[in-house]
Amino acid sequence: SGSLSEDLEATAQTVVRRREGKFKPELTWGFIRYLPSDGLDLRAGRLGFDVYPLSDSRNVAYSYIWVRPPVEYFGGLIVSYIDGVDAAYKYDVGSGQAKIKIFAGKAQERVLTEAPNIYFSLKGSKITGAQFEFQSQKWLARLGYSELKCNNNFPSIDHLIDTLRSPLFTQFGSNAEMLANNLSFKGKKIHYLSAGIVYDDGPLQAQLMLSRLRSETLSFNSNIAGFFTVAYRVKAWTPYLTFAKTRPADSKNIITGLPLGVHAGIDQVE
Repeated sequence: SGSLSEDLEATAQTVVRRREGKFKPELTWGFIRYLPSDGLDLRAGRLGFDVYPLSDSRNVAYSYIWVRPPVEYFGGLIVSYIDGVDAAYKYDVGSGQAKIKIFAGKAQERVLTEAPNIYFSLKGSKITGAQFEFQSQKWLARLGYSELKCNNNFPSIDHLIDTLRSPLFTQFGSNAEMLANNLSFKGKKIHYLSAGIVYDDGPLQAQLMLSRLRSETLSFNSNIAGFFTVAYRVKAWTPYLTFAKTRPADSKNIITGLPLGVHAGIDQVE
């Protein structure tokens, strides 16, 4: 990170991960920041996807209280950065400061699936969102909403979707096509709603985070998640206690309208 002029800055961050048997560098931050006034912050380039508090710095592990962030809460995030723009406006409220932020861009990552060496491409997926934050000397509170519109299908279900759209299944009417559309990722949105509060007073730190993830595709589960962490620093050590939980949301019994024998055939394709 460095200053280009009095009101212009540049920042870059590269992370090296082992993927497909090789260590590959990946640019996770790479943006230009313009500060036209004390309260306005404009950025363009590759930005961290901070849909949840702390989520834009997930690769800076030494800044965490935990050994690793609670997977129950952060596990639903399949995006870590976007190529786009954001704008943040800060203003004083009493003894604290409020911030409003909006952002838009596209994802460019490939996410490793459960199957070895098979990746889900997020390239071209659109992302928009907004956040409101209030910070005082000891407290930080934040409310945010974001949505991801997927541009590609999940590779492991491509064959199943193609099968449902084949003449073998279209003979049963529109039910197979409807099921294929419901299973597809392409064109579907994933909505993220989050709220969090952080208390930091000397050696004592506490965090409470809640989130609601709503998925428009049956292939990616909706959920409600949250965690609570309390930590106390003692010299070079910071013991902490964390409780985290996630549960499915909007679970439904899907009526396909297909004969029972066909259901078995679909199970075999999966």
